[in-house]
Amino acid sequence: CRPALLALPPCSKNTMSIFPAEGDGSLNGVFTRVPVAAFTQPANGVFCIKSSTTVADAARALGVRNILAAPVVDESKPADASWSEKYMGIVDFLAIVDWMVRESGVGEPNDLEHLITLKEEFSKTPVSVLAEHARWSQFVPLDIETSNSLDLMLLLGKYGVHRVCVVKVGCGEIFNIITQSAVVNMLHNNMSSLGDTIKKTVKELGVTSKGVITVKATDTYWAAFKEMSSKLVSAVAVVDAQGVLVGNVSVKDVRDRLRSDRSFASLNKPIISAPDFYPVHFTCTPESTLEEVLHKLNHTRTHRLYVVDGAGKPVGVVALREVIACMVKEPADSTLSDYFTAKVSMH
Repeated sequence: CRPALLALPPCSKNTMSIFPAEGDGSLNGVFTRVPVAAFTQPANGVFCIKSSTTVADAARALGVRNILAAPVVDESKPADASWSEKYMGIVDFLAIVDWMVRESGVGEPNDLEHLITLKEEFSKTPVSVLAEHARWSQFVPLDIETSNSLDLMLLLGKYGVHRVCVVKVGCGEIFNIITQSAVVNMLHNNMSSLGDTIKKTVKELGVTSKGVITVKATDTYWAAFKEMSSKLVSAVAVVDAQGVLVGNVSVKDVRDRLRSDRSFASLNKPIISAPDFYPVHFTCTPESTLEEVLHKLNHTRTHRLYVVDGAGKPVGVVALREVIACMVKEPADSTLSDYFTAKVSMH
């Protein structure tokens, strides 16, 4: 496997801690033949955020465009700088909520004064400050001319990168950002090329993550965001008093809570009492096939399915990462493991 990565990302130990189940390698050849350039590029180019933009304005800009993340341009660098110098990293809503939790301390914004103080910091702090945190989102680049979908899927699946930037050596432009959702969409649209793998069940493939992280429906959104920050996950399951799944809080809810002053004020309200909370969740069972999982993930545009037992209680999660990882196997001559391990050892 060619070393397609162009620079070491700020990889966290959390990414390397547990690898999801991988495939048998039978589909590697299929994905090797699909270049990353085949993925549709945004018509108006990749949206970027300037480093001087406030956290509040960055959140609003992402919300208006209905996206969850964007690269941050270092304004101290010249306009013709290469991509390796030009971009500080990627800001996403998990990074924003992580910063908010750290900024607020151990407490909860349970009174008007605390909320106002947090809102003021939110409105005056430049987004570049988020780069000072160790958990700043990874800027992982692949070369548009030489990289293929196997490279991409190993990064998004096995190594848990949420999105990959497509760049060109010697150029300062990002041509595309390919997300886990985009790859799942590609898999769904080409299921006829995936052989018998898609007929296997969730249980057979071993794609379920154990230990579902939950919050109660009566907890506040802030409590849910704190749990996401402490566990470094992009969503938590919402359960009732009996532990039955009733909903989900994700980074999309972070985006929605930060759209306006009114929605910001709902941070300290119970999840179940929010006007925009509705008990819709997406589930599967251990006997669901990968084909069914792909269809449901693509149709609902969700990032995860909760595996539930007969009583409706969540017992596992099938996330985009696990679905992608089970399709490919890292070749024996791959350098990706050394690449990530080297970066982890630096922390």
